[in-house]
Amino acid sequence: MNGQRRRIIRIAGTLLAGSLLSTVRADTRKPLVVYLDIDRPIGPANWEKMQRAMERQFSASRIKPKLIPIIAKADRSDETRLKLRSDIEELRPTIVVSYHPALAFMVREFKLDIPILFFYVGDPVARGLTNSLVRPSGGMTGYVLGTSSLVKRREMLFRLMPDCKILGIFDLRPEDEPKPVTYNDSIIEDDPFIKVKKRFFYCSNAVEFEKFLLGPVVRSVDAWDMPWNLFVTQYMQGIAGGFSRIRMPAMFPRLAFLNMGAMAAHEPDTDDFAEVFARQIAALLDGVPIENIPFIRSTRYKFGLNLTALRNVGLSPPKSLIKVADVVIQ
Repeated sequence: MNGQRRRIIRIAGTLLAGSLLSTVRADTRKPLVVYLDIDRPIGPANWEKMQRAMERQFSASRIKPKLIPIIAKADRSDETRLKLRSDIEELRPTIVVSYHPALAFMVREFKLDIPILFFYVGDPVARGLTNSLVRPSGGMTGYVLGTSSLVKRREMLFRLMPDCKILGIFDLRPEDEPKPVTYNDSIIEDDPFIKVKKRFFYCSNAVEFEKFLLGPVVRSVDAWDMPWNLFVTQYMQGIAGGFSRIRMPAMFPRLAFLNMGAMAAHEPDTDDFAEVFARQIAALLDGVPIENIPFIRSTRYKFGLNLTALRNVGLSPPKSLIKVADVVIQ
């Protein structure tokens, strides 16, 4: 009897130990968050922001997600897709965060049932990426600039040039990248302040841009507006210098253009992108369905003027506009 009792106690102890071990393993297994980006100058700074934001978000939490970066190409080639898919499948992350939208879209195409957070310049609803910013679909949500950034930039341009009758929209992007539908007339004419005729011009490389500067199209409008996309960063110096060289008014989408000869620039303040992602990650790990985590839209902006460049194109900004500028280059 005593031997049978001891045997039962030993079995119970073994089962209890196994149960405790499983509990410990479950508690100590960290959720894995993969951070995707391309190799570019702002990459390291953005990665550091993401790390700090995660540390702050989870400093007092029992959940301590592990954050791993993957630097990939955004060329959409078969080689890039296969490499990215292999990396994601090997790591099996809990959540994917992408600062570059093309990488986020690739991961979604893999259909691995992983929540995806991404940074997007434009309107993801207009591009058919989601049904709603409030209740996202397709397993994706994130941080967007939206059309409000575009409208704000053009408002500042028209404060500089209130007599502008024809606005040119210049966009530089690879040939295989679809043209953005958020630049159509219906979006812009929602604001009566900027109801003007618009002409669009696209080019895909520096050679085409130089031909554009020498052709008649560039002079067929009163001013040019340049939407932002990551491809533009490769030609910042040439684009800003080109418009300045032919003395053509143009509004640029980042303050960095001001030091390269641009007359004016307006950009969304996205310094809080990492904090937004960290909060969305926390919500997902708390069990909130991704369709209940709305897209966050940037509402803060920065504006800058280059007074020398403005004089070069024959413009004199009002003092009221100079006062509201965050950066003024004399």
